[in-house]
Amino acid sequence: MSWASCRFSKTGAELLFEVFSQRYEQASTLVTTNLPFDEWAEVFGLERLTDALLDRLTHHARILEMNRESYRLKQSKKRHRNKRNETQKNPKMEQKKPIRGPSGPLILIPAGT
Repeated sequence: MSWASCRFSKTGAELLFEVFSQRYEQASTLVTTNLPFDEWAEVFGLERLTDALLDRLTHHARILEMNRESYRLKQSKKRHRNKRNETQKNPKMEQKKPIRGPSGPLILIPAGT
């Protein structure tokens, strides 16, 4: 689930907090996000709950910040280049008008699909 694209209901935020609270100091938890911690309160909607959640998550945590190009974006660009090259090499493959996907990348649809 993408936290950046939604806002939790009060109940949803409390339930997620409960999950993390039960795992606190009991089991390892891995969280990946592209949101800086100071934007989490906007998603959870409850500042005190967000502060308590971050307190538990970061207490014994190793935080890795990776400011690199997304591997999914990189793979998408590579697929797009390969598809374009394939179309240029194969004249039977007709190009249809590109369609803009929900997140922005272009999707090429080969003829006959």
